[in-house]
Amino acid sequence: MFRSLPELLKRTICATIAGASFGFLGYSDPAVADFLSEPGGSNLVFIGQHEYTPLPLGSAEMGNCAAHAMGDARSVIAVYDVAKAAIDAKLRSLYAAGQRKISLVLWHFFNQYSYAPPQTTYLNTYCEMVVAHGILTSKHQANLSALIATIKTIGFTQINFRFAPIDISDPMSWSSWDEVQFQSNWNLIWQTRQLIYQSLNSVPGANPRVLYDLGLELGGLWAIPQPYAPVNPQVLQQYVTTLWSVYTYNYGGFRYDRLLYRSRFFRSDQRADFGL
Repeated sequence: MFRSLPELLKRTICATIAGASFGFLGYSDPAVADFLSEPGGSNLVFIGQHEYTPLPLGSAEMGNCAAHAMGDARSVIAVYDVAKAAIDAKLRSLYAAGQRKISLVLWHFFNQYSYAPPQTTYLNTYCEMVVAHGILTSKHQANLSALIATIKTIGFTQINFRFAPIDISDPMSWSSWDEVQFQSNWNLIWQTRQLIYQSLNSVPGANPRVLYDLGLELGGLWAIPQPYAPVNPQVLQQYVTTLWSVYTYNYGGFRYDRLLYRSRFFRSDQRADFGL
């Protein structure tokens, strides 16, 4: 979404973030100092189908995936069972190059439609998205569990896990509050978080730090002007504040940076925020 904004608006947003980040990064917090001294990392969120299998896009995906700049890209979570060798090779290459952090994104949606071959290439997968009604399908749970275990086994010290509601699950598109979709999104976060720690604990050794982005690129978007603003800015702000309240009620304290509209959950092994 950020890439589609006019250049002047992008520069303004970046300048605001930079100014706010200076204050945040200058804060004498040991956890922040720790971050600044650590090796960097990469997003590993897509893999092209041509990299692991010749399967074509499904009939419902033809044209639609490419129209959103996805091409034949798939979520690494969606296809880890069939693309494990290629994905593992990428992870090992990043680690060998000195990177120690990895980011994963879960694009998810829940609606009344069914997605199965031949309309799509893989069951419950559409372009880069997966179908999830409060919980990942058993196949995607198995994929994520195995992927997380591999990341720990290779030796990465940090996982950034980002939840990205799409389509009808995306509060950017809500004209009014949708409790059913909210509960689906929250339950997915709760269930997936449990799965991640179960997977990490199944592998011997110290666990990597895990950071959760509860809403990919949702932070502060209620303040963005039209035509890029949410359908109902008040509903988006309600979604972010409600979800954060539920999360912190279940998982503990936080520090809130109002200038960035971002909340951070600081403990030694886990954090959460709403990403920009």
